[in-house]
Amino acid sequence: RRVGWTRGGGWCCGEYPSQGQSGNAMAQAAGGAGTRVRFEAGHRIQGGLGRARIRSEFEPAMSETWSNLYKAKKMPSLRGWFLMAAPHLLDPNFYRTVVLLLQHNEDGAFGLVLNRPMHKTVREVWREAGREGCTFDGPLYLGGPVTGPLIALHNDAECAEGEVIDGVYFAASPDIIERLLNDPPERLRVFTFYSGWAGGQLESELDEGAWITLPATPELIFAGDEDLWKRVGRLLQERFFEAVLGPRRIPPDASMN
Repeated sequence: RRVGWTRGGGWCCGEYPSQGQSGNAMAQAAGGAGTRVRFEAGHRIQGGLGRARIRSEFEPAMSETWSNLYKAKKMPSLRGWFLMAAPHLLDPNFYRTVVLLLQHNEDGAFGLVLNRPMHKTVREVWREAGREGCTFDGPLYLGGPVTGPLIALHNDAECAEGEVIDGVYFAASPDIIERLLNDPPERLRVFTFYSGWAGGQLESELDEGAWITLPATPELIFAGDEDLWKRVGRLLQERFFEAVLGPRRIPPDASMN
């Protein structure tokens, strides 16, 4: 089980939320009595990896190809990378999701699902929790199946508790979250719940072809797009064809080839 690294006191343990939990979950996270968080590995992939197949714009073989590329590189960490759910990953927690990994090492990994907006804005849920001063009216995102604090991704270096990639920071401390919501930076996304893996669990899922990996970019992190899975898939297609055919032979729209 993964122990996280934000400051302060207090702990969180793993639970499974339903898609409809938003106000209560955020109220608990926003009103928590501390800022240090114990991140737990809280999910097991469901859905018959390698057996079930669904119709998709992307061939399942791509997941095997990119998983093999990951293994060939033997990268020590995928922090700052996207995990794109493979077309045959049917677990409802991760079906057609794109996860941004905030931490990954031998002890485990945790990250945030980027393309699961909830039905209420951050301001609405903040007020339901009895809090004041929030001027940020963007959607609240469901970051995964595990209970945890509010986590913000943003581009304000003064409010950084850690850097994911160049120019993209995260924060989970209540005082910093409140500061971000009172005076939102140019780029800000707020998440409740998160995705966690125990040591070796993510590597096992990569070996099974559950995920396709790709370096994250600020543009895609803050896209706020429910079609992010398709966008990342198209980018993977372009890179796949470039690796196989070379850049000069790639058609303008590889999906039309």
